[in-house]
Amino acid sequence: MPAINPPIKRAAVLIGASQVGSIHPEASPLPGVDLDIQRMRKFLHSDKGGAWESDEIHTISNQDSSTIKNYLQRFFNFDYVFILVAGHGNHLIDTNDTQLVTQPGEYL
Repeated sequence: MPAINPPIKRAAVLIGASQVGSIHPEASPLPGVDLDIQRMRKFLHSDKGGAWESDEIHTISNQDSSTIKNYLQRFFNFDYVFILVAGHGNHLIDTNDTQLVTQPGEYL
């Protein structure tokens, strides 16, 4: 008898940072972030997007870096984790690092 593989434990984590305060003039609220999150959730539910179940899709919005990092820890032992990040960001040329601005002066 062939072995039955258990279903994979997967999660989609949608991180939004549309409200980051007054960091600099370009840091005004981004209404498109919430729309991006909504559209990705709808896509993930679709057959083309993987037919994800509602309890597999998690959203965290407008939180500080520490809260987001702690939130992500719950998915450490999952088989597959898809992460979407939408919001204000920076790209550092010297280190080729891309950062999400989560709060004034905070980056992830």
